[in-house]
Amino acid sequence: MIALIANTDDFYARQIHRGLIDYIVASDCAKRGRWRLVVISPELLFDRPFEGLDIQGLVVATTRGEQIQMVMDSGIPAIIVPSIAAGVSSPTIAIDDRAVGEAAANYFLGRNYHHFAYASAIPPEGSDMVEEQRGHGFAAVLHAAGREVSWYGPSARLPAGATLAREDPGTWLGGLPKPVALFAYNDILANRLLSTAVAIGLSVPMQIAILGVDNDGAFHQGSTGLSSMELPFERMGSLAGACLVELIHGIAPDRPVTLLPPSGVITRTSSDAQAVDDADVIDALRYIREHANEGMDVSQILRSIPLTRRTLERRFRRSLGISLKDEIQRVRMERAKYLLAHTRLSIREIATATGFANPNRLLAAFKAETGRSPAAYRDACIKPMPDGHGRRGTSEASDG
Repeated sequence: MIALIANTDDFYARQIHRGLIDYIVASDCAKRGRWRLVVISPELLFDRPFEGLDIQGLVVATTRGEQIQMVMDSGIPAIIVPSIAAGVSSPTIAIDDRAVGEAAANYFLGRNYHHFAYASAIPPEGSDMVEEQRGHGFAAVLHAAGREVSWYGPSARLPAGATLAREDPGTWLGGLPKPVALFAYNDILANRLLSTAVAIGLSVPMQIAILGVDNDGAFHQGSTGLSSMELPFERMGSLAGACLVELIHGIAPDRPVTLLPPSGVITRTSSDAQAVDDADVIDALRYIREHANEGMDVSQILRSIPLTRRTLERRFRRSLGISLKDEIQRVRMERAKYLLAHTRLSIREIATATGFANPNRLLAAFKAETGRSPAAYRDACIKPMPDGHGRRGTSEASDG
């Protein structure tokens, strides 16, 4: 028997639970009678829930130090998720929170923004390592690009290029230079700030584009669906199961901490814009987003925009620094990466779904951009299977 220590009311804990179940089923542990999974609330740790149970291993999804210490004191082999806990010697599988911030910055830079903001928390909630790391990753990429960040909320140490805002949320949002790209450390805070922006009359996403983290389904719907950085919590659960098998058998991990990068941004209405003031370029971008995966070419854009190809190409490049063809390819590649990382579609099916004429065209484009094949990219992103335990000690990349 193994136990998952988690509050499954939490969004991330439910996904970790699902991933752990996927691993148990895929590894045939359940059929062999080796594992039966029980879920124990962290609050019950004070009641000594392990007594009388033949628990061989634990996956611990809590960030509270005293609860983790109780698990350590039990002497039962344990894997800690989803973040790094100070003073813990057990193997840990955590989200690379700095990489989350870096990916958010690159997402907005790719949309041609020049003004940026980060929200770590609304006082007096306080700040923690997760918020700090995401903010520092966000600010570091922007600082390297010569951009500054307005930082809202507490910070133990402001990063280079960041200035601390001290107003109330509405005054802060209203006073930011527009258009502005706002990154919030999670979806709950992002949704709160989105509501504030709408309440004070800001246009979302044209004046303020908002991106959260977690891809929590509670915030997907409505007239302004929230864009969000998706995190690989299901994969984390599967990987925790694979690691726990080896730990139970006395096999030490290759390294004490494994960091998982974000899966990628799921773009919805709240950030579905480019920081561009040319209406025809905006129309071209919208057409590309809606039709790039249908096998379109530049001539189809010109049928809906009353400009010559030369004029539109010149204005498009002046606004974004790339050609129309480059943007079509970029949209297709982003979709292909997502399908490779999150589905079991064949390479041929993905080529069809993303507008490539055939799999060879997708293969050539993928190698030119990433330096590796679609299959190699998928191998780095896919959930660990029973025969893939040895990959647990690597910090794998995903461009999402």
